[in-house]
Amino acid sequence: MFHLAPVRLWRNISIVMAVAAVIATLTGTFFADGSIVVHWSDNGVPNNSTGKWVLWVMLLLSVLSLFTHSSILKRRPGFQIPAGREMACAMSAGLVSMFSLADITLVVYHFYSFTIVPIIGGIAIVCSFILCVLIAYFREHHGFKTREKK
Repeated sequence: MFHLAPVRLWRNISIVMAVAAVIATLTGTFFADGSIVVHWSDNGVPNNSTGKWVLWVMLLLSVLSLFTHSSILKRRPGFQIPAGREMACAMSAGLVSMFSLADITLVVYHFYSFTIVPIIGGIAIVCSFILCVLIAYFREHHGFKTREKK
């Protein structure tokens, strides 16, 4: 029922990002004192914080995202086309990366409270998913196996 992605590249990326989330969560739990900032104003000033439990929620979402590729591959009733194996694994790795980077951003901001940290973190979160999907597209359509078929 719970299987990691069958494509080696995406499986390795997912595992590395999940381990990074584990390290960030443990670091934030044991070494951060006080609450974790989770919301910033337009000027980059923190205006909402919460307990360290949010790090564990992000870690849980990251770990659960390791197994989402099979759900993306399923054929649904109605007029829906499932994603291919490569794209499903890439989307799964993108989800793991998004939640892991959110976790890492929260912990890094707690230790280094610079305005640029949430900005870079937000850009990295958005770009990680897009980058995974683009790499999967190019691997499917312009990869080594595609060149062999032509």
